Order: sequence, then C-alpha cells, then structure tokens
Amino acid sequence: MVSRMKFTFDSYKNLISKILQKGYTLTNYSDYQKHEMPCILRHDVDMDLQMAEKFAKFETDNNIKSTYYILLSSELYNVCSKRSTESISNILGGGHSIGLHFDEVKYDRQLEKCESIEEKIEMIKKYINNEVQILSMLIGHEVSTVSMHRPSRFVLEADIQMPCIINSYSKRFFEDFKYISDSKMHWREDVEQIVEGREYKALHILTHPFWYYKENKNIDLCMNEWFSMKSDSIYDTMKEVLL
Repeated sequence: MVSRMKFTFDSYKNLISKILQKGYTLTNYSDYQKHEMPCILRHDVDMDLQMAEKFAKFETDNNIKSTYYILLSSELYNVCSKRSTESISNILGGGHSIGLHFDEVKYDRQLEKCESIEEKIEMIKKYINNEVQILSMLIGHEVSTVSMHRPSRFVLEADIQMPCIINSYSKRFFEDFKYISDSKMHWREDVEQIVEGREYKALHILTHPFWYYKENKNIDLCMNEWFSMKSDSIYDTMKEVLL
C-alpha cells in the first residue's frame, strides 16, 4: 500500500481528526491502559530541535499532545546549547513529553567487549540509565521513556525492560499496538486507511517533524531548505563569535 497522505501540517491535522473521529483516544506510554482504543503519538527528533519546536507548537495549538524523543549525542544539534534548551522548554510548556532517543552505536566499542548476551543487555541498560539522568538534569524535567535510534536486531529482540524507564520499543507496543512510521519520508503502510478501517484497537504512530511543512515537499527539497537554514544559522553564530 502507498499512502497518499502529504507531509504537511494540514495533512497531519486531518490525520489526527480522523483518529479521534474513529473513536481512538490520544494518550501516552504510561496512561494508554486507561483507554479502550488508545493512540500513542511519538516523534523522533533526529535532525533539528527547532523544527521539532515548531511542530510541537502546531500540535499544541490544535490540542494535540505527544512525546518528543531527543538525542543526547546528536552530531546535528547540541542539547546543552541555550537555543536547544529553550526549544525543549517550549515543547514541554506546550504540554508534550520529552523522552530519550538512545543511539546504541555510540557504545559499540564497549559493547563489543561483552562476553555474554546478558552482560551486553545489562550494559545497554546502564548506558540508557546514564543518558536518562543526564537529559533529565539538562532539561530540568524527569525523563521516563526511551526510544531507540536505528535499533539493531539484537536490541529489538532483547525486549529491554527497566524498572523506571518505559521502552517504546517494548514488544507490547508492537504486538498489542499497530505500529506505523513515516521513517525516511516514507509511510510503509497507508496510515489513513489503517485509521479509517478501525481494524486495530490500539495505534502507535511515529512521525518525524523534520519532514513537515506548510506545503508538501519531496525529500530533496526538505534537505536543501534545511542545509540553507543551517548555513545561515552557523554563519550568524560565527559572526557573533568573531566580530
């Protein structure tokens, strides 16, 4: 199936309207069991925090609440910067949740030294815990959920469970929910058709704010506009430092 849904703010708003019209309730990873037909909205912030902030404001203005997953070790944005902390504060202020987007690749060297599967899982848990604590401290708000950034088959199959941290990649959120994603600007299934059909009693929808604009764009246009925007931003920062 190929989705005809466009990557625009209005198309996303229409999708949420359909979800509500079909009897689903927008909820989160901790409260979903309270609802007969829960729908969890999740956003992975892979590229740009400011674009996530704009998307969050759009959601807030339309009474939509979701969870934004932030990388602590991104090569593309700095969680510690003033601008980033302001963006995160604004996302939280809009009623959304912040979770940790965990990149296991960062720890490849350490994980390669593990002598057993059990030791490897425990080490991953340790690093997740460490990053959750750091992110919580940086944003001044408790972080209690984690999503995996491009998870390996090992991590997916391990079904990692932790006492105080909810893993959005737990099997329950894939077996008990219908999981749908727009990864790489491509819906692998027709999300609107799935919602319309009401075949599934629970939905788990992942979107990436980076792809959404007022007007529909292809992946090349999205990337080119972002590169242009980042170039201007870097230039302005350099002027402040050097002049």
